Amino acid sequence: MFRYLNHRISILVSVAIIIAVVTFAFGGFFIYQHYLNSQTPMINVQNPNIQTADWKTYKNTIYGYSLKYPTNWEVGSVPVTWLPSNNDNVYENNIVSPGSNLLLKLEIYKKDPNLDYRQAFKNYSNINNLEYRHNFKETDGVINGTNVSKIDYCVYREVGLFSGCTQDVSETYIATDNKLFVFSYEHNFRSGWGKENSPSQEYITIANNIINTFIYSGIQSTELQTYANNEYGFTMQYPQSFTLNCRDSLGFEVKCGIADFHYDNINFASGVKNILPVVNLGGQDFFSVGVDKDVKDEASCQNESLERSFAEHGYKEATIGKIMVINGETFYRYNYNDGLYPGYVYFGNHSNECFVMMGFSQDLGKIDQMAKTFKFTK
Repeated sequence: MFRYLNHRISILVSVAIIIAVVTFAFGGFFIYQHYLNSQTPMINVQNPNIQTADWKTYKNTIYGYSLKYPTNWEVGSVPVTWLPSNNDNVYENNIVSPGSNLLLKLEIYKKDPNLDYRQAFKNYSNINNLEYRHNFKETDGVINGTNVSKIDYCVYREVGLFSGCTQDVSETYIATDNKLFVFSYEHNFRSGWGKENSPSQEYITIANNIINTFIYSGIQSTELQTYANNEYGFTMQYPQSFTLNCRDSLGFEVKCGIADFHYDNINFASGVKNILPVVNLGGQDFFSVGVDKDVKDEASCQNESLERSFAEHGYKEATIGKIMVINGETFYRYNYNDGLYPGYVYFGNHSNECFVMMGFSQDLGKIDQMAKTFKFTK
């Protein structure tokens, strides 16, 4: 009898061991799967319960991007802020939920074209500064074919004897050749820190879906307007975001009935007459076409006019001219930097008149694009 009982006990022990092994194996498998899922980027995974087909489309021709947002949300730009650092904030756009319960902020920064999106993300996110960032998490992903990085963290603060996380922050970084788009929003506000009304999970999901609709297209030729000048015989195109004839040939102020800008440092030398000034009021970009009456030949156009312009404006840098053929005419393009804005100056001689194109922008490709549309008509 004892032998039979021992045999049954042995069988039960064996079965228990097998069950334990199987349970451990399956448990380990599911734990590992959960770990893998937690490491998988959640970017660009839209909620199937949220349909974006009937959303409004916001298209920005200044910086060449579009996105979609719900009909009961609002989009509004914020005045341009120039920061005294390499991280110049060139544009800011807010997408606000009903009742301002959630604020989805979009900021656009200039980016060195030589940096890939990972390097740009590291530079601009200041990812190593974790003094006030706790529970830091970083993921990579793709939005409409563009590599992105997303970081989530809580803001840690110390006030008197109290310390802790005040709210959570989510930031998404999208890099193009020369721009860095940064989406961010705050949520999960902690009580006692002045922000009690946290956005609901529904709003957070909508915000993430808005980010996932982002498409960067750049400035398209179909979005350019044409200017024709009969006196000097030329045409050129400029983006719809620019305002035409905002400045007279001698004054320092740009007056378009919307705002006044002071561009003291970009006036041509006294011998140059400004014909076509166009200004992007939203992004502080400038482009102008002028004629230097004091020079008549090609050599003087390139050398004397250039020397006067750079001397009188006090430009800190001037690289050697690049020869460009624009619609059959030879122009010499020079890079300049006045300490605040990078820009191009183009010199070309036509019918014994020195034509000077000049522009500055955080996006020099925009200036080059306008210059290449310049065409003589006589």
